[in-house]
Amino acid sequence: MGQRVNDIHLLYLITDPCSENELDGNGWDLRYRPHAQDRYFKSPGTIATLECPHGYENSGQKICQRGSWRGNRLSCNKIACPEEELQTWPVDYRPLRPEHGSVRIFTCEEGYHQRQPVAQSRCNAGVWSTNVPVCTEDPCSEDDIGVGQWRVEYNRDSVERGTRPHGTTATFVCTERGHRTSDTKQCLTGQWRGDAPTCTK
Repeated sequence: MGQRVNDIHLLYLITDPCSENELDGNGWDLRYRPHAQDRYFKSPGTIATLECPHGYENSGQKICQRGSWRGNRLSCNKIACPEEELQTWPVDYRPLRPEHGSVRIFTCEEGYHQRQPVAQSRCNAGVWSTNVPVCTEDPCSEDDIGVGQWRVEYNRDSVERGTRPHGTTATFVCTERGHRTSDTKQCLTGQWRGDAPTCTK
């Protein structure tokens, strides 16, 4: 038995194995290629990396060379998600760097609403749980502009039949000869805002 132990020690001296105790896994599990039979000593050429959990990717590797581990620092890093903007409005990322576990919050500008309402989205292993929503203008109905002795001229084209997009200005032109008006209304957040038109001589 004693001779066998001496033979094993002699083998390690000849092949210059590396000790697992010299590796710093920062609390993560270690993985070896090729798979090592010995629990504590690894043969030359063995590659050590980290076994990272879901949502993390390993960075760096160590190679056993002449009894020492050589290579880059071993670490597990959160997988990043792509930064995407909500049309021309910024997206609120929490924390600021979008990575596994991060949340992004969508907010449309005043006068717009989300076509498919999504309050927030979460980053899961490099993929967002929902797509970036589309902010659609809150339109105003032409039927709500009022009826009188005038015609209405709009400065923006209709997006949908019978409606005008947010920000549209409606100018009233009296139809009865000799009458005039300078009144206008503006479409804001789905409602016409402004004074009621009056045609005067």
